[in-house]
Amino acid sequence: QPTGRFSISAGWTFVSGRPYSAIETIIPQVGALVPTYRTINGERLPPTHRLDVSVGLDNSQTRRRGFRMGWGLSLYNLYQRENPFAVYYEVPAGDRLRGFQFALIGDVIPALNLNFQFN
Repeated sequence: QPTGRFSISAGWTFVSGRPYSAIETIIPQVGALVPTYRTINGERLPPTHRLDVSVGLDNSQTRRRGFRMGWGLSLYNLYQRENPFAVYYEVPAGDRLRGFQFALIGDVIPALNLNFQFN
């Protein structure tokens, strides 16, 4: 902590890649399309990493009133890496499986919080 009132923290997260089940084919059935899979959890998403930071401020004036209040600002994925977190498949009108796409989180996600601690 830089001072008694302010706090700064950072966390770096690395994930080796979540497993997922890749669809091999789609079998048309009456009223539905049924996927067949290669191997359950046989594929892995690419590795992901991100840096999260937060800054906090403790409002020391509220200590006399029987509680403490503090503010915080957090930034998730500070360097805006596009990390895949899910796989989606698309089946066009011809009932043939078309390549998959990764769903990505690639923006900084801010969060503001207010904390109360009662004495």
